[in-house]
Amino acid sequence: MTERLRTLPDGRWLAASREDVAAVLDHGDASARPPGTAGLRAAMARFSHGEDHRRRRAVAEERLAAVEPPALRARARDLAAAALAAAGRIDHVVAPAHLLPPVAPAPTATPHPAPPHPAPRAAPAAPAETPTHRIDLTTAPTHRIDLTTAPTPRIDLTAAVARPVPLAALAEALGASDGPAAAGAARRLARALAPPRGAAAGEPETPAAELARLLGLPADPLDEVVANTVALCFQAVDATAGLIGLAVLSGRDDPDAAVAAALAAGGPVLRTYRWATRDLDLPTGTVPAGDAIVVALPTGDAPFGAGPHRCPGAGLAVALACGVVEAVLASGLRLAAGPPAFEPRDNLRIPAALVLSP
Repeated sequence: MTERLRTLPDGRWLAASREDVAAVLDHGDASARPPGTAGLRAAMARFSHGEDHRRRRAVAEERLAAVEPPALRARARDLAAAALAAAGRIDHVVAPAHLLPPVAPAPTATPHPAPPHPAPRAAPAAPAETPTHRIDLTTAPTHRIDLTTAPTPRIDLTAAVARPVPLAALAEALGASDGPAAAGAARRLARALAPPRGAAAGEPETPAAELARLLGLPADPLDEVVANTVALCFQAVDATAGLIGLAVLSGRDDPDAAVAAALAAGGPVLRTYRWATRDLDLPTGTVPAGDAIVVALPTGDAPFGAGPHRCPGAGLAVALACGVVEAVLASGLRLAAGPPAFEPRDNLRIPAALVLSP
């Protein structure tokens, strides 16, 4: 039975049937611009309507057209493999001085006297936002340490890989010289513009300006070219992480099949929103002008949306997800048992923490 258009307790309309959803997403009088939109949001294609949307979307499409999906996938795979290796390693061991091997004196290479104390060698910096494992041997009761009893590394796939890696790879493809820094700025921008349920929205212009600078653009987030370039990273923050998590949860042993299965099951985006600029006559009812519509995306039909606002980077999102999932499958790590938890989001399915271990 077709689910008819109906009102929700908060006064919004729910479009849930395939017929109503298709009609709303393709309707010229169903705007994606929320009432009162201003500032950075008002400059982004995602929150625009009509000619403004077409002009701003063209900026995004031009930038995305320069990115090759196979190269993006390979970069995401390599970054994910490095992140998994870094997250699972034992970073350093602390031991009493008498347990450490003696340091051999440096050979004399010149007649000049050696300095009394050799300069300390800097330890390599740990990648940002990755968990570390530290074994302190100073508390050991004996001098004999069995490292086979060390804790098994447990890696949070979402925090260590699914969130930072796709953003870093995409930012590099868009011109960033420091992908991890750009990924961090994109995540701060997303928290400001689209926080989880219960969290307050923040001021987005500062992280947007930082992200623009890292992408080699003027730090003017209200400029349409700048706004719709940083928006590409912003829009990849949550949905791509969700797609990766859902693909790993699918249990498929092929990355392309895993991502395809996640999309066929609905993907990470559950619903989107529109506002009627005039009365909308839909297949199962009419939405009065000025009312808001919750558009429930039917399972498997439109995981990247449809109509004028269909995701312009769908192919690149799939490439990023396939690259990361490929690295996860090649690592030999496996998901911990138990049902997954999801982030508190009204419109997205993002696994909150997916624990991997050997």
